[in-house]
Amino acid sequence: MEAVNERDEAANRPWRPGLFGTNISRNDKETGRFVKIPIAQRFWAKVKKTDTCWEWIGVKDSHGYGRVSIGHRGLKTASRVSWEISKGPIPDGLFVLHKCDNPPCVRPEHLFLGTHLDNVLDCKAKGRQNHPRGEKNGVPKLTVEKVLEIRSLRESGLTFRAIGSMYGIAHRTVQNIDKRIKWSHVPAAGGPKEK
Repeated sequence: MEAVNERDEAANRPWRPGLFGTNISRNDKETGRFVKIPIAQRFWAKVKKTDTCWEWIGVKDSHGYGRVSIGHRGLKTASRVSWEISKGPIPDGLFVLHKCDNPPCVRPEHLFLGTHLDNVLDCKAKGRQNHPRGEKNGVPKLTVEKVLEIRSLRESGLTFRAIGSMYGIAHRTVQNIDKRIKWSHVPAAGGPKEK
C-alpha cells in the first residue's frame, strides 16, 4: 500500500501485542476492498498538535479527557492510548498523569505514570481538588452560626435526636458535628474542644 510510506513516524510504529488489537478494517472508497488501518494512524489523525499540548479532538468525557473506541473492547482514555503507542504497555495499577494539567492533551512528553496516590497528590498540588466545605458546598442546611449553636446545645446535655429535629437534620449529622467529623473546619467558640 502506498499510504504506509506517507505516515509519520508514530503511525508507522508497530502496535504492540496484548494491548487491544492491531487494526480496524475499513472499506476503501477507491477500490471497494477492506483495508486494515493501524490504531496508531487512526489515533494520531484525531490529534491537533500545537507548540505546547497535542489536544485530542475526538470524543471526550464530561471531564474533558479524550476517549478512544477500541473495537469490541470498549473505550480507553486517549492519554493511555497515547502512552501505549509511544512508550509501551502500562503496568497494572498505574495511571497516566498529565504534567501540563490539560485533560485532552495526549502529547507523550506531557504524560507520566503514577499510582492512585500520586494522582491524588498531583491533583491536590495543582489546586484541582476542590471540595467546598460548609456553607460553600452549594446546598448547605446549616451555617457556621447554627453549627456553633448545635455544639453548644450538645455541651448543655441535649440529645443528638432532639437537636437533629430542631434543625431538620439527622441525629447522625449532629453526632458527626459534635465529634468534628463534619464541619471540622469550624473552630469551637471558646477554642478547641476538650477530648
